[in-house]
Amino acid sequence: MPILIKRFLLKLHEEQDLEKRFFRYASFSTAILASASLLANIAANLGLILCILSVAFTALSFGCFYYSKFENKYKLARNTFFVGLILLLDISYFFSGGLDSSITYIFIILFLVLNLVIKRKRVEQVAIFIFFIINLLSMFYLEKLYPQLLTPYPSLEDKYIDLIFSFIMVSSLVSLTINFFKATYEELLYDIEIKNKELVISEKKSKKEKEKAEKANNAKKDFLSVMSHEIRTPLNAIISIINLLEKNDEKEEEKEKLITTLKDSSENLLALVSNILDFSKIDSSEIKIEEDDFNLKKTVDSIVNVYKIQAKEKNNVLALNWEGFEGFNFLGDSLRLSQILINLIANAIKFTESGSINILIKLIANNLDKNTSKIYFEIRDTGIGISEDNTEIIFERFIQENLTITRKYGGSGLGLSITKKLIDLMSSKIELKSEVGVGSTFYFYLELKNSNKPKENDVKIDSQDLSKIKVLIVEDNKINSMVLIKFFEKWKLNYEVAENGLIALEKFETNKFSVILMDLQMPEMDGFTATQEIRKKDIKISIIALTANSMAEEKEKCLSSGFDDYITKPFNPENLREKIIYFSNLN
Repeated sequence: MPILIKRFLLKLHEEQDLEKRFFRYASFSTAILASASLLANIAANLGLILCILSVAFTALSFGCFYYSKFENKYKLARNTFFVGLILLLDISYFFSGGLDSSITYIFIILFLVLNLVIKRKRVEQVAIFIFFIINLLSMFYLEKLYPQLLTPYPSLEDKYIDLIFSFIMVSSLVSLTINFFKATYEELLYDIEIKNKELVISEKKSKKEKEKAEKANNAKKDFLSVMSHEIRTPLNAIISIINLLEKNDEKEEEKEKLITTLKDSSENLLALVSNILDFSKIDSSEIKIEEDDFNLKKTVDSIVNVYKIQAKEKNNVLALNWEGFEGFNFLGDSLRLSQILINLIANAIKFTESGSINILIKLIANNLDKNTSKIYFEIRDTGIGISEDNTEIIFERFIQENLTITRKYGGSGLGLSITKKLIDLMSSKIELKSEVGVGSTFYFYLELKNSNKPKENDVKIDSQDLSKIKVLIVEDNKINSMVLIKFFEKWKLNYEVAENGLIALEKFETNKFSVILMDLQMPEMDGFTATQEIRKKDIKISIIALTANSMAEEKEKCLSSGFDDYITKPFNPENLREKIIYFSNLN
């Protein structure tokens, strides 16, 4: 029984509206007390009428308690309870001794307690209070004017029993009311405490979010500032040199220097744009690690040979060491590995002056079961170094150690971030050891599959007679065509040009070509359609896609549409030359 009562009271306590909760609490308590009053009236021998009135009290209280749980009947239940309570107390007044009875005290306590806690407008409360006073005074007046209306107590003993029991009832009601408000008050205090804790946590969180947002905003501002400088610097050099070359006043030696500077500026600008695009692709999960045959030594040597010149310009020594290798043929993504090494080597050269950059590539272990090799890569420099506090944030996007370094050495703050993400994609992790003023060491491990297949890059190209190779250039952009023609004439390659896919089909039917270089986006007929039409007539002819779109999806689409290979613009001339020679040897 106590468990049921506890559950019942907890159910009452679930009501969120304080007024409704108290009314249901009070009406239920009144019903219980009215039932107990019935037993007291019988024990005190107060007569049938008062027993009937006690039953009516009980029924009224239980009925109003039940209907108050329905949202659309709550007000009706509440008003019925008050009106019924007044009528029943008025009738009871005359059947239990009038002013000398317990009804007066019960009436006052019940009415005040219930009326004061229920939300009403001030005007309504005043009106009810006036009505309450008038009602009581009317009872007193009728008692004095018509004493014969009163039914006295059967005996003095019965009167005392009634008064004692009424005192217990009133005390119980007051105790229940006080207990209700105490519990409610404690609940409110607890809720306030919880809310305060939540507010404190929310405030701290908001503060952190604000600081994070401000940091991100400042990073964006710094990035835009750096980008503006980094993009405008090579562009200014390119435009200025073009203007100088147009005047034709320079000596041959000066022209060579200008052309070299023009090439370097263009490559710097291309590297910057590539980094931005690559970072965007990595962030949107568009980059996939390929698994193609490549020669590790040739890939690394070509990178080091290019950067030896830059290293020398800053009085640096760039050294490459190989340890433990017998063969260098592997399966992997040579393009992304090159990008990683280029970023790390270029970074080391940038922050080192009159020092050294040492590259160590070491074969750690061969797994014969898996046919894989574990390779250690290390790039160590004697540059400015990185403080211990910044060894983590240095890999975040748009971040360099500080703005002073950015202003002095330049850079977009994307290289190391891209490097880390690419190494992560290769299921490895880049590590850093650094000391300010001493230098930095970046190192990582890669597990590559072994390969014994012949490579296209292994073809001896220097001794090739390229005049026997005939290439069809399918390109609608005249500038792009002109650039290709200039290189082909320099290499003594035979070529023909088609401005779109339809013309390419006509020339293909009347000529024999070794290789076709196919642009993808063209008027009249695009490169995909033209390739499919050519494949219907010749499945052996080598077709290389030449496009400015470097997305992974584009490459997959090309290879699945009949192309043999894929080169992005702007292209590396030597890479293009090697591919043309390689594919022409296949036919």
